[in-house]
Amino acid sequence: MTGRYPARTPIGLIEPLTPTKRDSTFGLTSEFPSIATLMRESGYETALIGKWHLGFLPQHSPIKNGFDYFFGIHSGAANYISHKGDGRTHDLYENDSLVYPEGYLTDLFSQKAIAFIKKKHNKPFF
Repeated sequence: MTGRYPARTPIGLIEPLTPTKRDSTFGLTSEFPSIATLMRESGYETALIGKWHLGFLPQHSPIKNGFDYFFGIHSGAANYISHKGDGRTHDLYENDSLVYPEGYLTDLFSQKAIAFIKKKHNKPFF
């Protein structure tokens, strides 16, 4: 997301990133601008649909790291039916809010991606 070698950011040194107390304080922050931040600054609308896996705390969210819209999971993996993530808790977000739609995760991601692409855009999007 930053164009840097992973080890040159604090989050890149944690592998695998888990929701444990030890790992949960790490995540991508605005200290290391993401491609989404740079695209938004260049006039693009930005969206991420899918897996984030770059931090669990509010300051690590995709919305705080350059994305105008996010639909997906924060953890590295989630159950495709229950939408529970690595920490065995619900892990499906729309922007910064937990959401509880029913459906297979891949289908939900596909529906959101198609809806985003089809909607009217007043500027280019990334």
